[in-house]
Parts: sequence; structure tokens; C-alpha cells
Amino acid sequence: MKLIDHYLRLFGTFYEGEETQVKLTREAAAETLGCSERNAIHVLNNLEEEGWMKRTKGRGRGNVTRATFMLSLEDAVDIYAEESDSHKDLQRFASLTREYGILEKDTSVMEQFFRHWFGTAGVSISGNETEDHLHIPYFRRFYSLDPAEALRQSERHFTVHIFNTLFDWEPRTRRVVPGLAHHMEADPDGQEWTFYLRKDVCFHNGRILTAEDVVFSLHRLEWLDPFLESAEASDNLKVTVKLHEPLFALPVLLTSATSAVVPAHLAGMSEEDFAIRPVGTGPFAVRNHDGEHLELAAHKRYFRERPHLDRITVHFLTSYEAFMNTEQIGNEPLPYLPFQPAESTDGRGGLTVKRGLSVKYLIWNMKKDAVRNNDELRKKVFSLVDRDSLVADLGYPRERPAPSFFKTGRMADRLDPEDSPPEQEMTQHLVLVTYDLPPNREDADYLTQICRSFGIEVHVRAVPYERFSEEAQKADLILAESPSDEAEEAVLWGLFSAGILPNLLDEDTLSRISVRLKDAAVRPELPERIGRLGRIEDLLITDAAVLPLYWTYQKAAFSERLKGVRLNAFGLVPFDELFFR
Repeated sequence: MKLIDHYLRLFGTFYEGEETQVKLTREAAAETLGCSERNAIHVLNNLEEEGWMKRTKGRGRGNVTRATFMLSLEDAVDIYAEESDSHKDLQRFASLTREYGILEKDTSVMEQFFRHWFGTAGVSISGNETEDHLHIPYFRRFYSLDPAEALRQSERHFTVHIFNTLFDWEPRTRRVVPGLAHHMEADPDGQEWTFYLRKDVCFHNGRILTAEDVVFSLHRLEWLDPFLESAEASDNLKVTVKLHEPLFALPVLLTSATSAVVPAHLAGMSEEDFAIRPVGTGPFAVRNHDGEHLELAAHKRYFRERPHLDRITVHFLTSYEAFMNTEQIGNEPLPYLPFQPAESTDGRGGLTVKRGLSVKYLIWNMKKDAVRNNDELRKKVFSLVDRDSLVADLGYPRERPAPSFFKTGRMADRLDPEDSPPEQEMTQHLVLVTYDLPPNREDADYLTQICRSFGIEVHVRAVPYERFSEEAQKADLILAESPSDEAEEAVLWGLFSAGILPNLLDEDTLSRISVRLKDAAVRPELPERIGRLGRIEDLLITDAAVLPLYWTYQKAAFSERLKGVRLNAFGLVPFDELFFR
């Protein structure tokens, strides 16, 4: 055990104030340190030699040894943090501060400790040369970094830095712009498309992108499968796609993070390994990904402008979110602190906000006969939900009620369950499943209390995200979140054609959705396609299968030293735009 560990144990147990002498016998010291009296005296002598403690030894009967703690708590935490380089050190420090009452003396010690990990802007690598290294605290691990499986906002955010798509979406102009493909051609019917790829685009493993990689990636897209007749490499840099039916939305849908291009055959990796350490063409390459860190390095052969940051390390601190609050931040905030509930940083840095990120919603498991055949139950449960009260009572990250999945807030002709309030109690027992995040648990508890007042007992199961899809199949009611993407059309297609929502619908409803999707697909103009997608929402809400609850928003705190900060469609900062002042 390090000497600073011993000091903090004694400090937490005996400290009474600055320059205050306290009674400290060798018996008491040995008990606190969990060692023999002989070893305790050895520790105390070492603390004096370091100048951290001053002792006045009592002599004679009735006189006891007194000690003064010379090293301030702030300095002690700095020393501890400087000598720590692993998550085991963090766990030991957190345990020590709780067990010995240090957190009670100063609640900011954890934030001070974190500052040593996350406050570094430049790291010397040789001589006068430095690299810009951003450290980020994160409060949950990533399930998958494979773009085909990354459904949560946080995972999608990282995939857009590891991979590229054939096309990108420009939000300001609402247009598709070139990505890995610099040009495209389509026949008038929207059934045959040709994509021309950029030259010398390099994967992180050094291999050059070819048309075979694009063909392999297209065959992985779940939403494309019903339309795809063939995808072929006409030559190394040209891909020809033939469809069974028109799909004028194809370029927009290919801007989605889930449509990113991966190396053919996953560069020889298994799906499991690729999900952890994928290989892409994006501005950052994965260097390490384990239970404690995700380490990214700038892709030096990136086909676009090289990122300003050299390295990014994400620290998975699943047990320490409560300590990372801007309200506890000192005069110098951390460079970047995501997911912040505080309304301001009181001038101690910047705070940026992104609204209208995603929609939290309820969906019934329509594959269950008992649920599908009970219209009265579905409508009455939905009628109990007061979206305005839910948002007002629970607050962040709930931005505003969502009567629709559409950002325009369209109100089509439909039966809104809120128009039919319950007339009497219903004796029912339901299982609600969601994935385990604090806002989801809060929403679920809120819904449980409302339902209980009308005789409907709801048993909530908040499960790890990797088990969410499986456990949802066993539930009656599911609390989920719509996917995020830059293009609204890509979001809606992703919601209605892949992921959790269609997997919970009965065959008849899926068939009707398929007809409506194809009706939207044949429309050449974007506004008309969006309007047609609205008919799918009308179907789901009118049948009381789905109920949108609220739009989410996200905030992040950052130091004024960090520039280029904004939040993207996933509620996080684009790393390739960041730099240190």
C-alpha cells in the first residue's frame, strides 16, 4: 500500500481542522491502518519524514502523542491521483474516501481526482513535440461498435468517427453530399443506381477501399434487403445496384450511421471481435477497447482533413456518474463532460445544448395474443399517460412532449388514446421491459405509479442493453427510444423497418407497414416521402400499438480551452472538429 493511502486513512479518521493537534496513539493508528503497532509507528515516521505530518510525542503518565496534519486534503488528492494510472487505483481511492469519511469532509475530492485523468490537453512524446489527447469520462460501456448493430446514440456517435458512409447528409441544406462515393447515377425509375468511389481511401489496417467492400456492406443492411435484387462491383471503384422496386430514398438512407461501409468479410475478423475492435476508414482508428477504456487514434491517412486531436481515451466509469456533475466542478472545468443535468456552469466553462434528439416511446408486444386482442387494455393504459406532466415532473433529459415521431410535430387524423380516459379500474398485471439507464428507470417508475392507481400492476424489468431485444420479446409493454441520425428520413426508415419496433409487431401490422414503406419509396421528392411515412405512424398510434412520449435533449459542459464544440444528432461532440487552444 502506498504511503499516501495511509495518510488519507489517518486524515479521514482523525483530522479535525487546519493546524489542529489531535490525539493519535499508536494503538489507534494501528487499528485505523489495519496493521501491527510496530508497522504503524514505521508509517507515522515515514509521514513525518515526508513533511506530511508533525507529531508531538507525549512523555510520562497521562501524556499522549498528538499529531498535526500538514498536508492539505487537496494536496493529498493530487499526490494520490498523480501516482494512479489504472481503474483499480480509482476504485481503491473511491472506496477509501467513502470508508474513511473523506467524502463527508469534501464532496469535490472525486472530481479533483478525475481532473488529473481528464484534464490533460497535451502530452509530451519526444523533446518539444506534444500530442493533443482528450480524455472523456463515460458512464456505461459500449455494446457494439459494428455500425450494423450500434443502435444507441452513444455507440452510433463513435461509429461515425470510425467509419464513413457512401454519402453524408447536410442538415442546413437538407441535401445528400458526397462521402466515400464522389458521384452517383440513377435511372428514371429509381431502380438502378451506380456509385463511383473515391480513389486511395485507406482503411485503418492499411488496405485500400474497393467496390467489393461496398458490395459486402450493402448486403448487411436489413432495411435494404426487401428491395435489393443485386449489388455488383463493376470495377474496383464502381458499384451497380439493381432493385426489385423503386427506392428514391436510397441516397438519403445510405447517409445513416448504420449504413457505414465496412471492409469485405470484416477484414477476416469474427463478428464478435469486429464489434469490439472494428476497422473502418473514418477519422479515428480503434487502438484498444476493453472493459475500462476505448482508445482512439487519429487516422493519419484519412482521405479528408486530418483531425486536430491525436488521441481520444474514453474511460468507462460505470459507478461514478454521481461525482461528475458540473455543479461540483471547480474553477477549471474538465475539457469535455457529456450528459450534464446542470442548467449552467456559473462562468466556469461552457455549456452546449442539442434539442430534439430522439423520441422515447412505449410499444406493446403485439406478438402476444393476450395483448394484441385486448384493444381496451392498450388504449386505457396509454390514456393514463400525461406527457406534459411526465416531462415537467421528471425534467432532464426530457425536452418536450412528443405527440409524433416527426420533428415537425405533424398531427394526422387518428384516434389519440388521450381522448378516451379510463372510466373504471382494470385488474391487470403487466411486465414492462426497458434497458437499464437512469432516465428509463425514472420513466418506468412514473408509469408504474400511474397505472397502479387504476388497478393495473406493472412489474418493471430494467435489463442491460445487450439483453434488451431478447427480454423485450417476453414483455407486455416496452419502453424504448427512437434511433438518431442526421437525416429525419433515415431516422424514420430505421424506426419502422429495423430494430426493436418491427420485432414486436404482429405479421398483419408488419405487412401493412411494408405496403406503406414501398408507397413512400416510389416518391421521387423528399417531402412527399416524409408525408407517406406519416401513414405508418398513423397506423401504429390509431391501433394503440405505439405511444410517443417525449423528445429528448442533451447537454455537455466543456472547458474554454477546448474549441470546436457543438453537439451533433447523437447529442455528443464531433471529435474531428475539436482542438485545444
